[in-house]
Amino acid sequence: MEPLEGGPTTMIIVVNVAEVYHGYRESGYELPAPLVPMRGMPAYARSTAGLPIDLADRLVFVATDELAEQHGFATDVSLRFPHIATAVVQVPSPTGPAGAIRAALGHLDDSESLIVHPGSQLVRSALAARLGVMSEMMGLAGVIDGDVTGTGAWSADTFVTCDRTGRIESVASHWSDGAMALTGTLITDGDAGATREIIQLACEIDPLTPMADIVTALIRRRLSFGVDRVAASWDLSHAAGLGAYLAHR
Repeated sequence: MEPLEGGPTTMIIVVNVAEVYHGYRESGYELPAPLVPMRGMPAYARSTAGLPIDLADRLVFVATDELAEQHGFATDVSLRFPHIATAVVQVPSPTGPAGAIRAALGHLDDSESLIVHPGSQLVRSALAARLGVMSEMMGLAGVIDGDVTGTGAWSADTFVTCDRTGRIESVASHWSDGAMALTGTLITDGDAGATREIIQLACEIDPLTPMADIVTALIRRRLSFGVDRVAASWDLSHAAGLGAYLAHR
């Protein structure tokens, strides 16, 4: 594995496919949402396509017991990602990013960079490169993806404004000119102590706490975060989001 110039040299990716999905069964889908076909591959695999998997040391999926035990999820993961160490961690019921981090604790290292990615998010992300540049130039502890148009607003009640360099200045519950909706994918810098802080925080708060609230709490702990503006994002937590993506393509 060749480290990306200016980016993290060690990194773990946690993908939470144990999220709450809406409208799939009502729309006639028989498979669980993460396994619904999307142009030749299951939705969960399409969701990870924009992540820097080739730079990671480990790829950890958090899945519900039903998905893992009744649909052969672990086997599918190992076949689709043969060139990286993978693990599937089971949880009894849907959970949020904090719950996913807690479930994956045995596979994490707080000295490494950590990407936490919602499996319902489809986005082209350059977070690994951005963290390397922004942490060096601005002393950032992490970077989170943001959608300037709000089309994929997974946290539709959480918006941020940034300074000219991309550092988060304020968090608000409503949109204003120049604000961005946080989409949910976060990378933390292990060297800056942010990975340790997010792991500790995840063990203290409600497992369903959304990523936007986690970032807000970390900022209150005096950690600085930046936002990477994504070109396009799609919310697949609702069946309507999948339909919109397929129609767009």
